[in-house]
Amino acid sequence: MPKNFLKQIRERKNISQVDLANSIGVTKGHISKFEKGTFSVSFKVLSRIAETLEISIEEIFSGQPTQNFDENDRILLEQCIEIASNDFCDELEKKDILKIATTMFSMIIQYRRNSENLESQQNFIKKTQDKMFEGFASKSILKNISIFLNNSV
Repeated sequence: MPKNFLKQIRERKNISQVDLANSIGVTKGHISKFEKGTFSVSFKVLSRIAETLEISIEEIFSGQPTQNFDENDRILLEQCIEIASNDFCDELEKKDILKIATTMFSMIIQYRRNSENLESQQNFIKKTQDKMFEGFASKSILKNISIFLNNSV
């Protein structure tokens, strides 16, 4: 799950986790876990959060005030969900696919911000490749965790 700024935004607006949760129909635990990045929320819940706090979904992930989440953003997020679903539906649970999709959305928005600066684009690509290798290493560790547990040095 990408870093999100929900806690800072919520606190800036003097709204408790309980109040936000009650207003959008989820538990305080959902809000807490999402703020910590350990839990993903559906697009529907994410939309309700943004609407309740009067911010865009992009702002939740970027921390930067933006225009309202528009039709193009909705289409982009749907595309990210579709791609992640197609790529991982046989391997992962729906909540994990949603994490991947929201991470993709956040990364694409970040990339678009730097699209006119070649150096920034190159840095983004390098960082994304580094994250990819970390992800592959993590997947290998999880797949073979018993080897590492049984062969401790």
